[in-house]
Amino acid sequence: MSKHRSLVDTLRQHPDIGLTTGADSDLMAAAESELECRLPDELRQLYLASNGVFEKRGEWFVVWPLASVVERNTFDWDLYPDDEERADLVGFGDDGTGAPFCVRRSGIITEYLHVEPDRRIRGHPPRRVTQRVLVAVGF
Repeated sequence: MSKHRSLVDTLRQHPDIGLTTGADSDLMAAAESELECRLPDELRQLYLASNGVFEKRGEWFVVWPLASVVERNTFDWDLYPDDEERADLVGFGDDGTGAPFCVRRSGIITEYLHVEPDRRIRGHPPRRVTQRVLVAVGF
């Protein structure tokens, strides 16, 4: 947790980053129940420290609040019920162009996934997914 406290402390000092109150364990458990998965420990710790990370200049959430994570993902899973690749992804933020950062629901990959910009989470199922470590929030 000290790694994440350090990350959160660093983010708090950045003038263009807005942090929120952290999610409590009940909210985390409810979100994971609705998503039918356990988020990776690093991401869980970030949510417990700040329920979303907002970039002020660009005015977008780099890391979406948990309620948005549930809403956006369940919308897509319902919209594309036969897309097994999309069904295994949980989007949790984006790079400001709509290209989401994702983790696998199956838990088989611990790296963060970045869906290519033309394969947005909401409304367009990804056809090709590339592995990429999330740098936007310091992982």
